[in-house]
Amino acid sequence: MSRQKSAALSSGNLKRSTLKEVECNISPISDSVKVDEAYLLRFYRRFYYHRFSQELLKSKGIIAVDSSYWKCHRFSIGSLMEIYRNSTEKTAYYQHVETCGNSRACPVCAPRVMGTRSAEIRSAVHAWLAECPLNTCYLLTLTFSHSVSDTLSDLNCRFSSATQTFWRNGSVRRMLCSHGYFGRINSLEIQYSLRNGYHPHLHILIFSRHIHDIRVDALKQHWLAALACSGLHGSFDYALDLIEARSAEQYLTKISSEMSLGHWKNGRDTGHYSPFQVLQLASEKYDWAESVWCEFYRCMKGVHSLYWSKGLKKYFGISEKSDKNISDGGDLNDLDLFCAFPGYQYRQFSTQFRSFLIAYAAAGDFASVRDLFATVGVPVWQKYNGELF
Repeated sequence: MSRQKSAALSSGNLKRSTLKEVECNISPISDSVKVDEAYLLRFYRRFYYHRFSQELLKSKGIIAVDSSYWKCHRFSIGSLMEIYRNSTEKTAYYQHVETCGNSRACPVCAPRVMGTRSAEIRSAVHAWLAECPLNTCYLLTLTFSHSVSDTLSDLNCRFSSATQTFWRNGSVRRMLCSHGYFGRINSLEIQYSLRNGYHPHLHILIFSRHIHDIRVDALKQHWLAALACSGLHGSFDYALDLIEARSAEQYLTKISSEMSLGHWKNGRDTGHYSPFQVLQLASEKYDWAESVWCEFYRCMKGVHSLYWSKGLKKYFGISEKSDKNISDGGDLNDLDLFCAFPGYQYRQFSTQFRSFLIAYAAAGDFASVRDLFATVGVPVWQKYNGELF
């Protein structure tokens, strides 16, 4: 291996360059080594954007060096760092590493957290529809008009007030209860466009015991009235949308992703950017994107991605797990310990090194992992008969 490539793998520094400029230097440690390039690049981009976001937010005084976001995937916990592998799905995860559990703004933690949340929603939907032929789900989407001059904090405050007014409306509650309303899951999604600014909208998955036509026009009138009470306004045609899932069978497969992974969606074709697309553009030195990302982080810090109505998770037998617990590793029953190495060394690894390490572990290729660690002179241990050696 060349001295330049060895330095790239071992250095912990991130140069101020675009992702495309850095990706062109990614190559396996040996031409004979085969890796899943899509999996490798996916992790590389997550680590790259994560480090950029940390540096940007710290430079703006938005986070401190003792914050969980800054520490996330920078430090190990304890003396031993471990990697666990799911042999069925061919995925791998770091264990005993500091995490922030920020499902809104962490490119590394969010996929793991929201992947778990997506599976919880799928489980609940399938159980509900299998319970009774009359059971169904509705996907209700609420939004409003906005402009580029609106701040996200003000929009979120007014939008929250409007949704509370809407759900407290006796007519709305009676209408939904007459259709067998049982519970709901709320998911707040934020997008951004250069033309109209921030675009908050709320996806609400409603569990209902009857399949009947809901008076959508009446719901729209109630929603527009709620918006007016909060100083907002919307279009009758677009402010509220309702889809009955069982009658649109193909839509069922989209529900969990729509509810849990909205901040990863590709919105460029429609002129809207998801939060992580904004982060990507910020890393490519677009000044407006830096400002938008910083405001997004400030306003969405501590805001959960999903809210289940009281008792709904218990009804479906879904355990209560915090985002932090999931990002920390959570339940390891389906995972196998793949390898371990000294924890203090982790901080010195470059973005490229960490990405290759995960890619090799996901493939179950310990020989390549061992060769990778040899390039930086760090010992690595593999599990054998329940013991590390």
